[in-house]
Amino acid sequence: MNKFITVAALAAVLLSTAPVRAANNVCEYKDYDWAELSSVEKAAWQALGYSQRLWDGNGESPTSDKDWSELTSAEKRAAQSLGYTRSSWESGRC
Repeated sequence: MNKFITVAALAAVLLSTAPVRAANNVCEYKDYDWAELSSVEKAAWQALGYSQRLWDGNGESPTSDKDWSELTSAEKRAAQSLGYTRSSWESGRC
């Protein structure tokens, strides 16, 4: 189990705003264990404050309580790469 994000995976997240999984609903990520996420997805979730322990323990990251406007540019890009929009992030429906 790799605890470190590769530079390539992090760069892919930070440079892309296209969703990494073809899911129509960002809430579907909750159905996956950390081990089932791709390295790019893990890097995006890590940019949002998640770790394997937090993810598999169904914990919340500190970014979960932030409004979209409070996210850093890197956090916004990570969220967008996972399929979030400003509206879906702020609705908090997941």
